[in-house]
Amino acid sequence: MPEKTLKTGRLFFLFAALVLPFFAQTAEVAPFADGERVVFLGDSITHGGGYVGWVQLFQSLRHPGCGSVFMSAGLSGDTAGGCLKRFERDVAGKKPDRVFVMFGMNDVGHNLYTKDASKIKDLDKRRLDVFRRYRSNMEKVGALIAKAGAEAVYMTPTPYDEYSTAIKKPANRDCNEYGLFTIAGIVRETAASEKSGLIELFDPFLGFMKKYPGRFQPDRVHPGAEGHLLMGALIFAQSGASPFVGRCGLSASQLPYRYEPKAFPLPVTDLYRKAEEVYPLTEKLNREMLVVKGLKPGRWTLKADGKALGRFSAEEFAAGVNLALLDTPNQLEAKRLAALSGKIAAGMSRMCTFFAMFDRVVSRGGDPEDRRSAFSTLDKWVEEMRAKKVSTAAYHSNCVKSFKKTFEERAAIEKNIEDMRRELDSARPKAYEISLSPEN
Repeated sequence: MPEKTLKTGRLFFLFAALVLPFFAQTAEVAPFADGERVVFLGDSITHGGGYVGWVQLFQSLRHPGCGSVFMSAGLSGDTAGGCLKRFERDVAGKKPDRVFVMFGMNDVGHNLYTKDASKIKDLDKRRLDVFRRYRSNMEKVGALIAKAGAEAVYMTPTPYDEYSTAIKKPANRDCNEYGLFTIAGIVRETAASEKSGLIELFDPFLGFMKKYPGRFQPDRVHPGAEGHLLMGALIFAQSGASPFVGRCGLSASQLPYRYEPKAFPLPVTDLYRKAEEVYPLTEKLNREMLVVKGLKPGRWTLKADGKALGRFSAEEFAAGVNLALLDTPNQLEAKRLAALSGKIAAGMSRMCTFFAMFDRVVSRGGDPEDRRSAFSTLDKWVEEMRAKKVSTAAYHSNCVKSFKKTFEERAAIEKNIEDMRRELDSARPKAYEISLSPEN
């Protein structure tokens, strides 16, 4: 047997030994409750805020006026160990009822999976040390969540795109199948040992990624807009959400009928349709079924407050027409609310950047509450990075610019986020008249 095959088998055996307990039972993830405060703790994928905004939107559409609040505690470049020192401010200080935890992308050690990784001394040991350290740090995270009086829900990390040949950045081979595969197993085991809830992202995304390499993570690491929508949908579906927005059963004699829905449909946009190609969004989360029995054979025009929505046969009405996919008054409102939720997510992401730079000032001996001290400390830091030609200098320079602007506007930004949350929470579905007219 070739040496490479022997080594691969040996590594797989070692990694599997770390994660065999994943088959233990985890707790079911309960649906989000009215008034619940939920914090998502993670790295740059959470810092970006996209999927957090989608979960907030889904909950607000499905349960109007619920008062549930979803908050981001993401930090670019962070790890399960790195979050421990910021936990009190970024998590406990938000007084959460539940904390959804996702780490792994930065913990796995990408350098251990490059094409030249075989040259690294004691490579197998270093990989195993990563997994042991990750397990220990995740246990510490769980202990802090319990100490804060909150419930932990663990999420397996999204995978690394090692499959695309179109992405310019070279792929780190085996970063998933050994690296993040094992990390995901440790997450499952942690959830099982604590009897905590588990959200599975790694396995579904691995399937998406292998089928459509290069589609979801343009830099191999960070999900794009479609990826964040899929993350939000997977989290919401696995948190016990019903696939039904609503159901309305009528006989032909009841028409016209005043329909009073209790929830909004999900916004059907180009992004939604794109995501539907790889994940059954409609089947899983967006069914608002109108059933009309007793119609005469033929085709009928469905109307909402006199506006035509579509044409369907009597047989289609008897089987059920999905109002969620049509331009009802509430579909149009859902699209407006989606834009509002996106602004909330962007505001949270901006505040995550602010606190990342706040901590950077502290670490370099500056005073983050003093404008002159904070700004000069960060300017010097960026200058040093540029002088050393650090690859992230441009990114961090933009973070510093964001910090300076937020420093002056912080109170207004935080107030605006709260105002938008109240606006989102105040939205209510509109009642409208359903009528049918025979097609000539």
